[in-house]
Amino acid sequence: AEIPADGSVAPSTATPETTPPNTGTEATPESAEPPKEPREPWFQKRINELTAKYRDEERKRQALEAILQAPEGTKTETPPPDLDQLVNARAAQIAAQQALNEAAERTYQAGKGKHADFDAAVQGLSQVADLSQAPHFLEAITKLPNGADVYYHLGKHLDDAAHVLSLSPVNMALELARLSASVAKPASVSKAPPPITPVSGSAGGGSELSDDLPIGEWIKRREAQLKSR
Repeated sequence: AEIPADGSVAPSTATPETTPPNTGTEATPESAEPPKEPREPWFQKRINELTAKYRDEERKRQALEAILQAPEGTKTETPPPDLDQLVNARAAQIAAQQALNEAAERTYQAGKGKHADFDAAVQGLSQVADLSQAPHFLEAITKLPNGADVYYHLGKHLDDAAHVLSLSPVNMALELARLSASVAKPASVSKAPPPITPVSGSAGGGSELSDDLPIGEWIKRREAQLKSR
């Protein structure tokens, strides 16, 4: 290329090639419908309960610290509680707890008498929830006619136990009643009449009963046996 006499260089008019920026994403075909989420296992529910309990206690602790650190002028004075009312409420609470403990003990003893591994079921159920914090569950299960059997079933089926313990008190009672009916199904009893017992002794020739006899002959011989008694 020739250089102009004045030594200046004309600016280039060529347009440089531009490449689209790499976004790092590519078109993907439409994804299929995601599979249904599996049922949450019992131990994950237990972890969630403990986490929520810890956070609740932490909030209460922070609220108490805020009250204690508040200036004196901002604190509100509350009237003293009624002592008689507190005593009566506490007495009623103790009586209710004692009655529940006695009912739970009866259920436990009934379970021990029916199931050799009942203690293992109790231990399994304690892994799902702290039953001392579930009075509605204990109250409902001890009122069932076969509460020990239902307790044993839940101790052996921890996913069912986690589901029951996650319900509201009303729905929990309904579900326990359903389980009570399902574990108490009696064995079916045949309505057929008992077989006829052949009469011993000799009543003359041709009086023996046999399954291969014609029905008319069988009835005839049977009547003869009854008359000979």
